[in-house]
Amino acid sequence: MTKEKTYKIVEMYETIQGEGFWSGHSIFIIRFKGCNVWTGKESDRHKAKAMCGLWCDTNFVDTKKEKNGGTYTLDELEEYVLTNVSPERTPIILLTGGEPMLQVDAELITSFIDMDFRVHIETNGSQSVEEVLKVINENPPFMISTVWVTVSPKPPLPLHKSLFDLPPFALELKCVFDKQMDLHAYDDLECYARYIQPVEIDGKTNLQQCIDFVMNNGNRFALTTQAHKVWKIE
Repeated sequence: MTKEKTYKIVEMYETIQGEGFWSGHSIFIIRFKGCNVWTGKESDRHKAKAMCGLWCDTNFVDTKKEKNGGTYTLDELEEYVLTNVSPERTPIILLTGGEPMLQVDAELITSFIDMDFRVHIETNGSQSVEEVLKVINENPPFMISTVWVTVSPKPPLPLHKSLFDLPPFALELKCVFDKQMDLHAYDDLECYARYIQPVEIDGKTNLQQCIDFVMNNGNRFALTTQAHKVWKIE
């Protein structure tokens, strides 16, 4: 007998997107447990496979039961969303992490679309997005944002080749500008939008460096920040 697949969720909650193209829009976040870059433990920051280990401020390790974290089957996750989230009030479900593509599959994405939600995914781009492609290819044509992938690269990890098969209307590039980031490395990735975002380490940001870059490269990148921190929401 095949064991039913489960999804390990850190937390689920409603908020407003504070970054990138959809900043200012209401979303329902499903944060998946686990990451392929580092463990998320403070003692392991220096062991991270990318610079983000120095500045990542997201908890993708500890299950927050008070925020509906836990282990869910697809049916259980569908039931929770149907009971607690309305596409009229909060039309976007954001699948994030950690690294959500370690768990997200076509069946999960399709189930949310069938409930009339848009499905957005935030990924570091190092994992396959074949499951996303499967949904897009089986359900053409797609209105922009029905399925939307935000790629936030974590060099030196390379981008997975499957990303280059995503249609540009479904793809956003968001580069957190740390000292390992070579923005020209992503010139061949066709995107609907490209953003550069300041990095914050020990309370200090390189915002001015990002502003200077955009002023000189405005035809390639726009500036985004973590606006939700200004709004004092999660």
